[in-house]
Amino acid sequence: MPGPLNLALVPVLLQLLFSIALSVRVGIITDTACDVSNGFTKMACEGHATVSAKYPADQFDMIALPAPHCDAWAAANGTKYDLLVIVGFQYEGCVMNNVPSMPNTRFYTLDFCPVGLTASNLVCGTFRAEQCSFAAGYLAGLATKTKTLAIVGGVPVPPVQQLFNGF
Repeated sequence: MPGPLNLALVPVLLQLLFSIALSVRVGIITDTACDVSNGFTKMACEGHATVSAKYPADQFDMIALPAPHCDAWAAANGTKYDLLVIVGFQYEGCVMNNVPSMPNTRFYTLDFCPVGLTASNLVCGTFRAEQCSFAAGYLAGLATKTKTLAIVGGVPVPPVQQLFNGF
């Protein structure tokens, strides 16, 4: 399985990629449009704006795509891109389905790495969510007067489970 990539390196890697070959076409796939985004999507939109100001905008596309439509979009459009940056674990199934069939397209996933998928055209950008939630749990433990702690979360998807485990 590909190893984690330091997220701070993403802007540097994108700048390097564009400085080497201006004919590269990059698509950033997110689940929301930039005008309503937050979190990782907001960072992706800010990165897009920065790179678009420095390099030709027609080579760097921001794609708001609901995860259920990803497979159909990839079949119709995926091979038009040299690099697809995919933001969010909700696209794991799409990546699993399309990375093997698109060997000439590079994939960079942000916030997830498909379990069991090893491919030379896949790089995963993940972080250790349980480390920051461990620190939050430790500090909460120091601050409690009742010696009782609780954590409330949403859907039990892997990132949420990592936060629970750390706390």
